[in-house]
Amino acid sequence: MATVVTLGGKRKSPSLEPLLSLCADDMAQVDREILARMRSDQTRAQVQSELEAIMARVLADHSKDYASVGTLTVGLQEHVTLSSRPILLALLGAVVLVLLIAVANVVNLQLARSVRRHEEFAVRAALGAGRGRIASQLLAEGLVLAAIGTAAGVLFARMILGALVAHLPENLPRLSAIRLDWEALTLAAVVAIVIGVAMGLVPALHVERARLFEALRGSGRSVVSRSHRARAVLVVAEVALALMLVVGATLLGRSLIRLLDVNPGFDATHLATMEVQATGPAYSTNESVFQNHARVLAAVRSIPGVEAAGLGTQIPLGGNFDRYGVAAQDKPLANPELAPSADRYTVTPDFLRALRIPLLRGRNFTEAEGADSNVHVAIVSDALAKRIWPGEDAVGKYIRLGGPTRPWFQVIGVAGGIHHTGLDATELQQVYVLERQWFYGEDAMVLVARTRGDPAAMVGAIHDAVRGVDPLQPVVKMATMETVVARSTSQRRLGLLLFVAFGAIALLLASAGIYGVLAGSVEERRREFGLRSAMGATPAAIVGLILRHGGRLAVAGLAIGAVGAFVLTRYLRALLYGIEPTDPVAVAFAVGVIVAVAVAACLIPARRAASVDPMTALRTD
Repeated sequence: MATVVTLGGKRKSPSLEPLLSLCADDMAQVDREILARMRSDQTRAQVQSELEAIMARVLADHSKDYASVGTLTVGLQEHVTLSSRPILLALLGAVVLVLLIAVANVVNLQLARSVRRHEEFAVRAALGAGRGRIASQLLAEGLVLAAIGTAAGVLFARMILGALVAHLPENLPRLSAIRLDWEALTLAAVVAIVIGVAMGLVPALHVERARLFEALRGSGRSVVSRSHRARAVLVVAEVALALMLVVGATLLGRSLIRLLDVNPGFDATHLATMEVQATGPAYSTNESVFQNHARVLAAVRSIPGVEAAGLGTQIPLGGNFDRYGVAAQDKPLANPELAPSADRYTVTPDFLRALRIPLLRGRNFTEAEGADSNVHVAIVSDALAKRIWPGEDAVGKYIRLGGPTRPWFQVIGVAGGIHHTGLDATELQQVYVLERQWFYGEDAMVLVARTRGDPAAMVGAIHDAVRGVDPLQPVVKMATMETVVARSTSQRRLGLLLFVAFGAIALLLASAGIYGVLAGSVEERRREFGLRSAMGATPAAIVGLILRHGGRLAVAGLAIGAVGAFVLTRYLRALLYGIEPTDPVAVAFAVGVIVAVAVAACLIPARRAASVDPMTALRTD
């Protein structure tokens, strides 16, 4: 068992020194005890119990500094898949729904086939074949069909798997491990067996030992009636499952539209990005790193078509996470643990200009401040300013990041908040400081360059300019800012794409099921329709009769599907933005799509019923 352990404590003292002392001295002993006492066969509860005992001794040794300490244990698999778990579970549920619809459809077809073979089964029974023999034959036929379908599905999966993986989000866990292996093939074989059994046994349950004479006269009405009821139930189930999928796809689509309408807080157009790294013996000091960054910016700014360029330790929606607690000089806290935290951006003076992050109050950094390590100035986001100084002007205030030994930074400006961790982020708290005024030099920085034309066409020129400063300098993660924004929504896009695909398949299968049931019903009732026509029934009346029959099936399926969608779409909540799982617009749209598909599936059998020639139909009896 692999386990991720998080250790933490609530501090009494406003000083960080006890924590640093604990980390330097006692935490080493804690680590040794954890490694010595944890075994690979322990359950998470056992690990948690032993860790709590260890941390209790830590609390006893540092009771003056900490009010409490504790641990949190999480399975490694759960930790790795935490961000992707909602979309993976949603897609697994969608796959199961599509599989159920496909099984229902195939069983439906087998039931129709068994009705047409009623005379054959009656002859076999008359010649001595028992019900078990006939059921065995149907089971064998079902397994053969399932095996053929599974083989075709595996072959198709092998053909498209590479292309599918290439379009999956890069942050999907264990992306490289996605392949067709023996576990996947074994699962496919198990599913094939289950489907084959269902395809064989369900029709077998409707086979009766009818008398040979009645069967040969075509009067096995009880079998037809039972089969028709079973097929109707399957169609209702198909419609219900299809509605769940279409509702899910509609919810994800509306959510993604609303998410993409969110103002990220910066202008992503005409912006190229890449990470530059000042590494190696030539950059062993902070000053050498700063000089390298200055040369890089000068080289990029000299490129025709580049309007502005800046460097920062991270970019919005770039996937990095670097937060610091922010203490205000005029708002001292008894417990520094309660200080608000913010995304820390260490930048060059033109970083905000290049991203076009709006400045709401105060001013931007100057080049003189960017070259002076003795002046400490900062820009904070509007959300952070309102959090620390509600109703006050933050410009001119002083803040500190990183503990009591760090210098105070004067706030010179208030910028608009940006969505750093995602377009759905609710906390827009950032603090910007100049790289020469930070505590240490950052050798890895993200370059942002605003261009007049297409940034994708200029990425190569910008890359060459950076490498021209130092050919040994690594340059990675080249992309336009619009691509970065798109990547931040990649999981939602993937979920929408696959849900739409699954929903389309479900609609196709459900419409095929409705069509099959009605077409079979029309064929079985040809004499009735001929008689109705002979007695004066108009084609419109016969069409209405068939439409009402199909409508009843669709309405029953919609009623059951609405309840199922209400229950299941709650699990999509983590993937939704700006709408609820019970969004009435999404439900109404999905119902409208299902109704339209059902009507289309009813029209062909209805027209066929209306075109039955009375003389021909009456002669067939």
